[in-house]
Amino acid sequence: MSFGSAPNNLPIFEAPTIYRDELYFSASTNEEEHTRLFKTNGREVSSFDVSPGYAVGAQAIEFQGQLYFRGDDGDGIEPFRTDGHTITNLNLSEGPEGSGVHSFKTLGNNLYFQGSIVDSSGTWQSYLFHTDGIDTASLANTNTNESYPWGNSAGGKFYFPANGPNGLELYSADGREIHQVIDVNPGLGDSLPWPAGELNGEFYFTALEPRGRGLYRTDGENAVQLPFPPDPTPDSGPVNFLNFGGALYFLGKGKDGYELYRTDGGSVTHTDLLPGPESSVPATYSSIELDNKLLIPGRGANGWAVFVINSAGELVNQLDLGLVPAGDKVERGFYDLPPQDLHEFRGEVYFQGTGPNGPDLYKTDGETLTKMELGALAGSVIRGVATHDAQVLDGSLYFRASTSDGFKLVKTDGATTSTLDLWPDGDTFSNLELIGDELVFQIHTGSSTVISATDGTTVRRLAEFPDWATDLGYGYPEYVRSATSFLRFRDELMFLGRTEQGWRLHRIAAVPEPLGIAMVVFALAGIAAMRRSHQVGQQRRVASYEIA
Repeated sequence: MSFGSAPNNLPIFEAPTIYRDELYFSASTNEEEHTRLFKTNGREVSSFDVSPGYAVGAQAIEFQGQLYFRGDDGDGIEPFRTDGHTITNLNLSEGPEGSGVHSFKTLGNNLYFQGSIVDSSGTWQSYLFHTDGIDTASLANTNTNESYPWGNSAGGKFYFPANGPNGLELYSADGREIHQVIDVNPGLGDSLPWPAGELNGEFYFTALEPRGRGLYRTDGENAVQLPFPPDPTPDSGPVNFLNFGGALYFLGKGKDGYELYRTDGGSVTHTDLLPGPESSVPATYSSIELDNKLLIPGRGANGWAVFVINSAGELVNQLDLGLVPAGDKVERGFYDLPPQDLHEFRGEVYFQGTGPNGPDLYKTDGETLTKMELGALAGSVIRGVATHDAQVLDGSLYFRASTSDGFKLVKTDGATTSTLDLWPDGDTFSNLELIGDELVFQIHTGSSTVISATDGTTVRRLAEFPDWATDLGYGYPEYVRSATSFLRFRDELMFLGRTEQGWRLHRIAAVPEPLGIAMVVFALAGIAAMRRSHQVGQQRRVASYEIA
C-alpha cells in the first residue's frame, strides 16, 4: 500500500499521536478516497482497517493503557480502542451513519468526548459521551446552532455546555454525575457559555445574558459574575485570556475602546494602553513572559508597540516601533501587522515588527528596543521575518526572512548578523527544524518541493519532489505540492513525499559522522523485505525500503 490520494484528494498527513513509543497518524492512500490510520516505529509501517476521517479536535488519546481514537470500518465514524495489536469498536450508533465522535479529553479515570447520533426522526443530535473504560454512555445533549461543542477541565471537574430545561447553559461533570452550574440567561434563552481559562482551581467562562456577554467564575457548584463589563454589550468581549502572575489578562471593550483587563478572581482592573477613545487592541495571544514581566504587542500613539506589564498588572514600559508612512504598505508590498512571532534567546525577545521601514527584525530585553541591522540584506526589500520556528545551532539563532531577492536564512549571536541565500527563486521557505548538528527545511521553487539541510555555512539538497497535477474539482488540473509538512517523532522528522511509485513516508534522522543526516523512504505496507542504500558525498545517506 502506498500513501497518496484519489483523483480529487490531496495527501493527508495529520493528527499525530505517540502511543507505546510508536507514531500513529492519519493519511490518505492511492487505493481509497478516505483517510486511514497508520502507525510506525520509525523503521516499519503498518495500517489499521479503519478510516479516522479528517481531523476534528483530538482524534486519539491514551486512556488506561489503551489508545482511543475515532474511526470508520464501514458503518460510520465510531470510537475505537487498541492496545497496538487488536482493535475494538465501541459502536455507539445503531445505524450506518455512525456517531461522528471527536475531541477526546481525559480527567482522572474518566474519558469524555463529543459525538452526534441520528434520532428516530432522522435529526442529528449532539451529545457529550463518557467512558470509564468499561461502560460508555451519553451524559447530556449538546445541540447548538451557534456555538461549537467544547469541554474543559479545572479543579478536578469537567465543564461543558448542554441543553436542559433552561436552554443551553454551563454544566459540570464529576464522572457521570452532571450538574447545571448557572442559568445565566433566565428562562429558555441560551447563554452560549464559552471557556476563558482556569485560575486557582476555578473555571472561568463567558456567557450571554440579555444585555451582552459577561465574565463568570465557578468551582463547579456555584458561579459568580465578575464586574466586567459594567454594562455588557454584544461586542464587549471579553476574549483572548492568558494566565500571568496569579491573574487572568484579557481583551475587553469599555469606554476607552478595546483595552487590556486583568482579574484575580475578585476585582477587575484595566489599563488604557492607548489613552483616549482609540483602541490599543492588545494581542494577548501573542504575548511572552520575560524576567517576570509580560510583553504584549499592541497599538500605541506612535504606531505598533510592545507593552511591558509587571506581575502586579502595571504598565512599566512601552517600546514604540514607529509609524508606518501612509501608502507605504501598498508601495512596498507588505502588511501593516503588529509585532508577532515573539521568541526568547539569551535573555532577549526577538520578533518581527512593522515600523517606518516596513517589516524588520527587532529585539528587546524589556528595557530598550533595538532594530537589528541585517547588513547582508542591504538593498533588498524585506517582506517578512519569521521567528516562530527559529532554531538555535552552535550558540546562534537562525530564522527565515522573505526578501525581494528570495528567501534568506538569517543567523545572529545577538550582536552581529549574517545571511545564507537559501533559494533566490523560491516561492516559500518553511518547516525549519533542527536535527543533530544541522538545520532541515523545505523550499518550494514553484515547480517542486526541495528538502534541504545546512550546517549554517552551505546548503545542500536531501531530496526533490516535483509538483504533480490533480483534479481538485474545478474542471482543470491543479499543480500541488508533493511533500507534506514535517512531523517530529523522537529525534527524527517524518513527512510524506510523492515518488514515481506513489506517496511514501520519509524519515530524516541524525547519524554518526561523517554521514550527518540520513533520509529513509518507506513503502507503506508491513515489514520491508529489501533495503538499498548508498552514500552521497560525506554528509548524508539515503536508504529506501521496498516491498517484495
